[in-house]
Amino acid sequence: DNQIKNIEEKTNIGALPSLAKVPEKLVEYTNIIQKLKISEAVYKNLVKMYEQAKFQEAKENIYVEIIDPPSLPDKPVKPKKKLMVAVAGVSSLILGIFLAFFLEWIENIRRRHQEESIKNEPTS
Repeated sequence: DNQIKNIEEKTNIGALPSLAKVPEKLVEYTNIIQKLKISEAVYKNLVKMYEQAKFQEAKENIYVEIIDPPSLPDKPVKPKKKLMVAVAGVSSLILGIFLAFFLEWIENIRRRHQEESIKNEPTS
């Protein structure tokens, strides 16, 4: 018996769990891992629900405070009659000058054409 105890002490067999307890410990380990995974899934869902609730609360609690009541301006904002008259006047002036030059150009073309036709006529 002393020799067996000496050999067991040297090989440290007594420190290892007995093989009979291994299946029991494996089942316990599997149960703990399964509970951990379930707890993680529940935690993730709770965090997601918390974020959604926080967002919904922020969306619902929008406060608008009226600082000054609305009032009508003293003069109308649009149409700006003075600006419209000024733009129309300048546009008309530019268009009139362009039209005068264009009509003069056409008249010059007609004159040249008539002069050329007179020059090209046979004289009898």
